[in-house]
Amino acid sequence: MARLRSLSLHFISSTANYPTLLSESRGRRAVFPVLTRLDFRGFSWYFDRLVAGIDAPCLGDIELTFLNEGLVGFPKLCEFIDRIKIHKSHRRAHILFSERAISFSLIQPGAPTRLKLEFFCEPPSEQLLFVTRVCAHLFDSLFNVEDLCISTM
Repeated sequence: MARLRSLSLHFISSTANYPTLLSESRGRRAVFPVLTRLDFRGFSWYFDRLVAGIDAPCLGDIELTFLNEGLVGFPKLCEFIDRIKIHKSHRRAHILFSERAISFSLIQPGAPTRLKLEFFCEPPSEQLLFVTRVCAHLFDSLFNVEDLCISTM
């Protein structure tokens, strides 16, 4: 897997027996030296186990979509983002509210780096709580933001 540049994982069910596929890592992490894109859709539980076991020093384009599971948090997400240091260079932030989801994007214009988090949740009060939690976890990266756009669909 030393040549893997893009990884897409989509889990649509929380009832399948994925824990055996994504067991928590013990010891060393798998290194993906040229991985530049990660696209994950599923539940935070699966994502936490996935990123606990990998390092991807070239990762610059991350798109994460968490399915409706209540606001349970994502402890390994913040550790993973800190390890790859992607979020320190973004100049634009975009927060988009829709009827059933919220997305939070950090973008570096002119560069192929992007961090996009999307969370399916209702009601709007949970959406605001999600934005608050994301901003708290990524607080350091917000100092570099020059352009903030907040919109609704």
